[in-house]
Amino acid sequence: MKRLTTLPSFLAASTLAVAMSLGAGNVSAQPASIETVEGQVQERFGNDFVVEANGERILVRNPSHAPLNLEQGDVVTISGRRGEGSIHAREILQSDGTRIVGFAPRPMTSPHQGPRHQGFGYQADMSHLEEQLGERGFGQILHAEPKGSHLRVHTNASNGMPVEVRFEHDGSFREWRIKRPGNTRPRLGEWGSVPMQEISQLVQQQGYDAPRIIDTKGRHLEVLAQNSRGEAVELHVDYAGQVYREKRHYTSGFFN
Repeated sequence: MKRLTTLPSFLAASTLAVAMSLGAGNVSAQPASIETVEGQVQERFGNDFVVEANGERILVRNPSHAPLNLEQGDVVTISGRRGEGSIHAREILQSDGTRIVGFAPRPMTSPHQGPRHQGFGYQADMSHLEEQLGERGFGQILHAEPKGSHLRVHTNASNGMPVEVRFEHDGSFREWRIKRPGNTRPRLGEWGSVPMQEISQLVQQQGYDAPRIIDTKGRHLEVLAQNSRGEAVELHVDYAGQVYREKRHYTSGFFN
């Protein structure tokens, strides 16, 4: 399968179209409607992709924030809100009708039926979510809160610290973060911080391989690494060397 290119010309054309529309005095924008588009996959742009439908190239915004198992030439059907040269997908179906992105509910199989879990109607079930939490050393679900782009779950770490975990709507793990006030984390050079050259070693001691610092912030560093499950992750590490956030890291170029 040939490697697909990025989309500077496509994005530039979309931006120009928007600018021309605004310049023409179109200030009374109409609310976007739900539309269904069938098209052939052409290119990838990060986790999003472009389809060609009826001679039009449309950028499909992927709501799952995760790469999809698609190849150039695949025919897909997308339902979502149309924008200028794009569609924000709510559902994506393969040509055989298989749903690869969507919000259709399925019956819950978890015994959790209390008020704190009511309203959870996404594709994943609570027992599967708690299984993933247990694999990462977290406790049971204390509260589940569906959001537009993810499911937010509150739990505790093994040391009792409150943890917020985010799952995709299909139940796959997106990220976790320890909920701590920012002022409890030292700045570089403050009491409690460690020398920069020790950060990578401390990250490795917490179960991560090949850590690489990519950015420094006021109270934390951003680090790319590989977790114990072999996943590429982005970490937030405070200047004391403690990892307090991990999220799946996706890069462009999935088509080979």
